Amino acid sequence: KMARTKVVLVHGAGGGAWEWQEWEKELRELDNVEIVAVSLEPNKDNLAATGLDDYCEQVTRYAAGDHDTVLIGASLGGLLSLLVAQKCTARALILVASALPALPDSPVKVHELGHEPFPAVIRWAEGDLEATRVCMPNSDDELVNLAWRSWRDESGRVLNEIREGVRLHKKPSCPILFVVPGKDEEIPALHQQIVAEHLDAEILSYPELTHLGPLLSREARTVAAAAARWLKEKLGEGR
Repeated sequence: KMARTKVVLVHGAGGGAWEWQEWEKELRELDNVEIVAVSLEPNKDNLAATGLDDYCEQVTRYAAGDHDTVLIGASLGGLLSLLVAQKCTARALILVASALPALPDSPVKVHELGHEPFPAVIRWAEGDLEATRVCMPNSDDELVNLAWRSWRDESGRVLNEIREGVRLHKKPSCPILFVVPGKDEEIPALHQQIVAEHLDAEILSYPELTHLGPLLSREARTVAAAAARWLKEKLGEGR
């Protein structure tokens, strides 16, 4: 009997497990996989004290166990997946519109997020519906409303740690796929491509999608299907 593979889905800043609904439909088609969508838990008593390490620890707990692990992360979750893949030996890694590590030798500061540091607490819960709509140009009203109702406040410290530059100690040795939206307004597609090349990763590009598009748009199911095909091929190798 084939070993079960645990596929761990790691959402982005201010998001939740709900972001993965289209991807879960596609990933469920794979044989012998268990799918676990992480819900990152900020420090209840002190949101602002929540750091990248807290989230890495949580993802590591989800990934632990006697099985092959695949990590799939979006945005902040992408970088978390990359960091955790250094600790647990992942079978494969898929990074979607991913936040990026600092590359010491790169002339481009690929890890930069915006011009200004983030406030201690980023107030995304009960935010402006219109702001969510603007971020989701390729989505229908139902999805926009779901996202708008679901966003949560986030720790600014987590994103400021990324802005300052997180080093990777070693390149993961497993196959890596980057899913890159060409119109990503948060993390430039070019920066994602630079890091993908640095990590010898394969790249799936979607020129028309914005940052949230691969998970939260009309195209999400198509993107997920392509990622699932890639994963199926990688899991089939070396058996």
